[in-house]
Amino acid sequence: MDLTLYNIQKTLSQTAQSLATQPQVEIPLKETWDKETKTYTREIFVPKGSMIIGFKHRTACVNIVTKGHFLIREGLQGEPKEIKVPNNETYTFITPKDTQKVGYAIEDTIFINVFTDVPTDTYENLIEALIYPIEGINLITKGPKCQ
Repeated sequence: MDLTLYNIQKTLSQTAQSLATQPQVEIPLKETWDKETKTYTREIFVPKGSMIIGFKHRTACVNIVTKGHFLIREGLQGEPKEIKVPNNETYTFITPKDTQKVGYAIEDTIFINVFTDVPTDTYENLIEALIYPIEGINLITKGPKCQ
């Protein structure tokens, strides 16, 4: 299976279902949930050579890349964006609501998502409040309990 973003011809949902049958890698997740400000932040480490497919988010998302070299496509339109972060720098961009991302790590990459004004008061309902499910796929594994 060719995992480069340039060769994804199916919908992201079909691609997610196809990738779910491939060998999986552990993607460490660190989460922070602040109920008072309704802000949820998650940080993931994406190993070199890994492809990740995100869920479509119900809200806009601030994305911060703090390390690595990464190709990312938001939805199926346009060419993938190449993000290369030099040491001690970051790359920040905003993904609009109702957009799904797919990415490929050319180098080990650290990727942070920040969601504000999250429409829930409980951690247990957090994921459901943020994403639209992908039919037939349950790729969410929660990290250690948020602090």
